[in-house]
Amino acid sequence: MIKQNMPKALIQWHPAFCSAMELDLSDANPDSCLIFEREHTLNKAPLQVDLLVTREDSAPLHGEIGEYLRRYNLFEFKSQHSQ
Repeated sequence: MIKQNMPKALIQWHPAFCSAMELDLSDANPDSCLIFEREHTLNKAPLQVDLLVTREDSAPLHGEIGEYLRRYNLFEFKSQHSQ
């Protein structure tokens, strides 16, 4: 039986994206202190970024992403299905 006119399910990608970033960066340098803030508010208005990663020290980080991190790092995730 084919169901028609079914509402398209919305997948929440942000939690998975943030978890993946935290997991990947946790291996970059165990001695480095990174702070992860999900859905960080950027203004008094409802303007938010998906993930803010703050470096509290200058210890070198490794890995595909860690090498590019600065003091403050904003990440916005857009899935291929975003409208």
